[in-house]
Amino acid sequence: MGSWLEAGSIEGWVYGDDLPGPAAAYTITASELDIALPGFSTKYGADTIVDVYGETTALNNWESSAANKDITVYGSVKIQFWPRVGDSTELAVELDVTDIKFTGDIAVNGFFASANITTFLVDKISIPTSTIGNLSAAKLKIEFNTVSRLVVPVLNTKLQKYSVPIPQDIFGIFTLSNIFLEYADGYMFAGATPTFTAPSFAPQLEQVSEMKLKLDQF
Repeated sequence: MGSWLEAGSIEGWVYGDDLPGPAAAYTITASELDIALPGFSTKYGADTIVDVYGETTALNNWESSAANKDITVYGSVKIQFWPRVGDSTELAVELDVTDIKFTGDIAVNGFFASANITTFLVDKISIPTSTIGNLSAAKLKIEFNTVSRLVVPVLNTKLQKYSVPIPQDIFGIFTLSNIFLEYADGYMFAGATPTFTAPSFAPQLEQVSEMKLKLDQF
């Protein structure tokens, strides 16, 4: 999972007036953020729409459970809040959320695998940027963990674009079907039903016949 972040990224925007999935009926405004980030509406106005940017900066400590049929991974995320000021936006608050405990599973649909989060818990928060005054990291941690169940559907909607393709054949010799995953303590087992496709030997047989004919003539 660490190599995944070295080769690419897991990041994206949540636009305040265009929320994905079950949250589509809501809008992120400065007044909505006042509970977790007091002073937001005082600084930017209660009805100001706020866009949110998130980027995963670390993934580690993969664990899996046979009894619960789930996986746990710890990650760190950078979250930025960008209120729309006039025709532009500006960075109001940046949070570094570290050692988040994500629990969920991996779903296989056809020849694609995707992650699904069921719960997450925040361990530490630091606040490198704030234009709205002093914020309490300890209070933010409690509030993040309190509303985490409401955020999970939004995260899962965003995760869908990171589905991983599964090969449908191996070197053109085997085709795969009935792909499945099983959970064990400390590892996961992936399996599939291979079907052998016999290669054509016609060209090789023609070459052997030509060689035999030349030898007979010799």
